[in-house]
Amino acid sequence: DNWGRKWCHLVAMDAIYFRHPSTQYDMKCINRELIKAYTCFHPRKVAATQEILFGIATGNWGCGAFNGDKQLKAIIQLMAASEAQRPLIYAAFGDKSLVSSFFTVYDYLEKQ
Repeated sequence: DNWGRKWCHLVAMDAIYFRHPSTQYDMKCINRELIKAYTCFHPRKVAATQEILFGIATGNWGCGAFNGDKQLKAIIQLMAASEAQRPLIYAAFGDKSLVSSFFTVYDYLEKQ
């Protein structure tokens, strides 16, 4: 803005608790999470003069106490951000294995 502040929007989205973690791979659950993430990531409106949309800063949403699979949730968020045409900034919190597998999938998808 005119005072040099960064514009940002804060969005919170709920996560599904998976009592049995294998249920998160059901397409009904995946579609629900994709739609939810896309809805949160999609801008309400874009000014005609705005060329670049704000990036999405996120992390291991729905993992930990909710038993979500980090790789699956990362891919869901990547897909939603891509469809919303928003850059994704993913905080893996030092999980080198997640970063490696995420970039492997990202590189593969980018080449398709």
